[in-house]
Amino acid sequence: MLLKNGKGLIGELKMRNKFKVCLYLQDSKFYNCSGIGQAINHQKKALELNNIQYTTNPYSLDYDILHINSQLPGVLKIIRLARRHGKKIIIHAHMTSEDFKGSIIFSGILSKIIRLWLNYFYSKADLLICPTEYTQSLLKSYFLLKNKPSIAISNGVDINKWIYNKKRAEKFKKIYELKSPIILSVGLIFPRKGVADFIRVARNMPRANFIWVGKYLKNMVRDRKIWDEIKNKPDNFTLPGFVEDIIGAYSAGDIFFFPSYEENEGIVILEAAAMGKPIIVRDIPVFRTYLKDGINCLMAKNNEEFSLKINEILNNQKLKDKLSMNAKKFAESKSLKKVGRELKDIYVELLKSN
Repeated sequence: MLLKNGKGLIGELKMRNKFKVCLYLQDSKFYNCSGIGQAINHQKKALELNNIQYTTNPYSLDYDILHINSQLPGVLKIIRLARRHGKKIIIHAHMTSEDFKGSIIFSGILSKIIRLWLNYFYSKADLLICPTEYTQSLLKSYFLLKNKPSIAISNGVDINKWIYNKKRAEKFKKIYELKSPIILSVGLIFPRKGVADFIRVARNMPRANFIWVGKYLKNMVRDRKIWDEIKNKPDNFTLPGFVEDIIGAYSAGDIFFFPSYEENEGIVILEAAAMGKPIIVRDIPVFRTYLKDGINCLMAKNNEEFSLKINEILNNQKLKDKLSMNAKKFAESKSLKKVGRELKDIYVELLKSN
C-alpha cells in the first residue's frame, strides 16, 4: 500500500520507478529444457511489461535486488557478494525434494540430501517466492524455513504467444501422421510425470491417438517402467521427443492430459489453458490449489478414471466447450503482465523493509 503522508508517497513512487533487479540463473544451459528455464524467461518478459529495469549480470552490482532462480551450490558466492554490498535477496523456490524425487536416476535416495541442501540454501533469502500455495506449504515443513517470509506467485503464461493456430496444427498432424482425437502431453520423460500411465491409458483406448512431446534423457532416467512401456508401446502412442513447433503440437491436441504425480505448478498446464485446451490432470494437492475440477479441468485418481474422463470430453461437446472457455479465462488471470505487477509490488515492499 502507498503511504498516506506526502513525503512517503513521493518516496515510494520514486522507488517504484528507479529500482533495478538482477535475475540470476547459474548455468542457463543446464536449465534450458526445463520449467525453470521457461520461468526465468517469463520473469524477464513480466518485468519488461511493467517497465522494471533488470540485469542478468550479478557482478555489475548496479542492482537493488538479487532475484535467484537456480539452486546450484555455486550461487552461494553470488549471495555472499550481494550481501556484502547490501542487496536484498529473493530466491525463487522452483524445486522441492518432493518434486525432485521421481526424476533422474537415484533421485529417490538423493531427494533426502536435496531436502537438506534446499533447507539450507533457501534460508539465505530475505524472501522466498513459491509458484503455488502448495509449494509454500511444503517449504514451511522444512525446519529452517518454518518462519521464513514467503509468498506464492504463479510462474505465469505468455497469453500472446500461446494461441491456437489451425495451419500449424494441420502441419503437425501431417508430420506425425495423426488424426483426431489427439490426446497430448508435454514435458521431460520423468517417472513422476506419469508417462508410464499415459502409455497404459493409450493402450486401453486404441481409437484415440496419444502423443507425448518432450525429451527422453535415457542415461539420466533409466526407469524400468517407462522403458518397458516405451519398448512395448501401442500403435496409437507417439513419442517424438523435442519438437521445434510446440505451438503446432498444442494446437493439434484435442485434449491435454497430464497425469503427473508431483509438481510445484506445472507451466505446461498454463500453456495448454492459454491455448483453450480441455485439461485432464491427476487429482493431487498442487492442482487443487489453483485448478477447479469440473470448471476449468477434470481431475482423476487412476488410469481407469483417466480413460473415463477422456471419453467424457470426447462424447460431450458442451462439456468440452465449457472446459476450453474456462481454461482460457484461467490463463488470462495468470498473464505475464499481471505476474509482473505482483513482482513489482513485492520488490517495492522488500526495499521498504529494514
